[in-house]
Amino acid sequence: MAEFVFVARNRRAFQKKACALFFEAARQDLRKRGRFTVALSGGNTPKIIFPLLARMAVRSRIDWTRVYLFWGDERCVPPADPRSNYLWASRTFMSKVPIPERNIFRIPAELKSPQGAARVYEETLREFFGSLSRARFDFMFLGLGADGHTASLFPRSKILSERKRWVRETVNKGSPFYRISLTYPIINRSRRILTLCRGINKAPMVAQVLARAGTARDIPALGVRPKYGELIWLLDSEAASQLPERTKFKEVN
Repeated sequence: MAEFVFVARNRRAFQKKACALFFEAARQDLRKRGRFTVALSGGNTPKIIFPLLARMAVRSRIDWTRVYLFWGDERCVPPADPRSNYLWASRTFMSKVPIPERNIFRIPAELKSPQGAARVYEETLREFFGSLSRARFDFMFLGLGADGHTASLFPRSKILSERKRWVRETVNKGSPFYRISLTYPIINRSRRILTLCRGINKAPMVAQVLARAGTARDIPALGVRPKYGELIWLLDSEAASQLPERTKFKEVN
């Protein structure tokens, strides 16, 4: 695994770097492999990325008929619910990009059974990719919670011990609804994982994760280790404010 850390001096630099990493990867993979598979994430940080991503897409010269969109996790709510990760991505990104509807694979989180929704989505992924040895997202967006969770992998939850299933239902203590999430086996086969972190409230956890201090059971983000890929961190100056002194990073303007 190769690991890179970027620190953006301001919001605009953060947005531009995230988009640049995305489009650079897209061009490389479309040229080498003929398609580009992406797992989108929810959370507040991607909300500032998607609008610029859509605007840049207009002049990107990317063949969007060969781009395929998936999700890393979803709340068990209908797709029109304001809490839906799909809804925000649809409004701010997908509806503004010339990507065929058949290339968009949302999680059917509105199904009555969370277990059933997880199995349906796993079947969708297996049908698209085939075996686990061939299941590699080219680019995955992730976030980091102040409690160390990423996707919907929460501290001390049963889903953290999953080693066979690609998708599982899960619930965070105190949450009013279940969630559907990808699991470590498929997350860690990604070619590139871009973890986006903004805000001073994330600084202690960012420092802890980058120092590898703790266990994945208590800090699920520590379990994200793409064995054959790249783990890229994009932080704003606040999130990076408590980085260990030995951390190597590149500042972006």
